Amino acid sequence: MTDRELLELLVSKFDNVEKGMETLEGRFDTLEGRFDKLEGKLTEFSDETNNRFDEVDKKFDVVDKRFDEVDKKFDVVDKRFDEVDKKFDVVDKRFDEVDKKFDAIDKRFDRVDKKFDAIDKRFDGVDNRFDTLENKLDEIEAKNATKHIELKNNILSIRNDLSRVEINTAENWKDIARIKSSI
Repeated sequence: MTDRELLELLVSKFDNVEKGMETLEGRFDTLEGRFDKLEGKLTEFSDETNNRFDEVDKKFDVVDKRFDEVDKKFDVVDKRFDEVDKKFDVVDKRFDEVDKKFDAIDKRFDRVDKKFDAIDKRFDGVDNRFDTLENKLDEIEAKNATKHIELKNNILSIRNDLSRVEINTAENWKDIARIKSSI
């Protein structure tokens, strides 16, 4: 193999390594895009949760108003003991409605907790993927370092061989000149 062919082979191998690095950069760009999307989804989820809590606050305001009405009705109840049983039935129904609303709120909190658990699992998966990528990069760096050392050693060996060929060629020309002069 000539020096030129060897040089072309080396350039080709370096081009392949460079293409591999570009592929890795593309993959990192893709991961960054995924993280941006995930961040957007988390922001959207946070906004939705805040909106739901705002709705819950509004419902509490309605409940507070109803309690104010109940207080007024208790004043009337004090005046009318005969109607106390009827008024308490109405109040009990309203408390049942409030309890149902609290149950609904508890269920919503349970759903939010489940969603956060799912998000935690997703983050664990992303962490595992990053660990895998880091391990792969470490392997690639180790392989590239080994190949670089091997390539350097091969080039040194070829230089030594080429020097020896030049010395032998010089000695052969010297012998040819001596033979010609003796003829």
